[in-house]
Amino acid sequence: MYKILLTGFEPFAGLETNISEIIAKSLDLKSFIVELGESEIGARRVQKRSPKIEWRSMILSVDKTGSTHISKAILSDAIEDIDAIIHLGLARNTSLPRIESRALNMNYFSSPDNSGRKVTGEIIQGAPSEIPVSASVELIQNENLKYSYEISDDAGGFVCNETLYHSLYALTAKKRDLPCIFVHLPSEDFMHISEQVEFVTRISAIVVQPMHIDVVGAVFENDGKWLASKRKGPVHSDKWEFPGGKIELGETETLAL
Repeated sequence: MYKILLTGFEPFAGLETNISEIIAKSLDLKSFIVELGESEIGARRVQKRSPKIEWRSMILSVDKTGSTHISKAILSDAIEDIDAIIHLGLARNTSLPRIESRALNMNYFSSPDNSGRKVTGEIIQGAPSEIPVSASVELIQNENLKYSYEISDDAGGFVCNETLYHSLYALTAKKRDLPCIFVHLPSEDFMHISEQVEFVTRISAIVVQPMHIDVVGAVFENDGKWLASKRKGPVHSDKWEFPGGKIELGETETLAL
């Protein structure tokens, strides 16, 4: 069974609710099998199509304490027995979920957070200008999430981006190979809560697994001699290998040879 740390945010900016809190609380301490459906050979999706997932949820405050809560836990080794971190947040003025591909080292608050803080400038001084998410966006795109969504390269300049940046920076500092991603969710006016729960569960079942690549190889022997070829190029140059390769979508094993 895979275990997900799922975070949401409390309401902010005068809102009565926050969809990220609703979804995170609805999955807290739940565990069940997520069906991803069948996969074609060469599709480069995850291998386990019916993984069992357990969620542990945490609601973060919309301020600096909330944005650094998970990163501090990572740095102090307080987060254990977790296979991935998924941060959820509210995306106002959008009708589709947005999967963030990176965090930017920049705050530009257009309004105060819940502590009254309104800041502009680097989140961590001298740190990289951006950090890509540690979960595979390509793998997510290869899968069927059932619902429409967008891939975003800008998580905004508010607490959502700040939280993601702190988490990714802490994982890098600790050299932890843990998938971490941020998903911005639309309000329930645009996407029903049950659909958003299913969307998050499917992402959960994907990000905890590595990409499965189908390959094929052949061994030819003739009178005690074996056929092998020497690689050329920037990767594994001059290494010997048997004939074969990766199977692309739509190829058969024979064509891939």
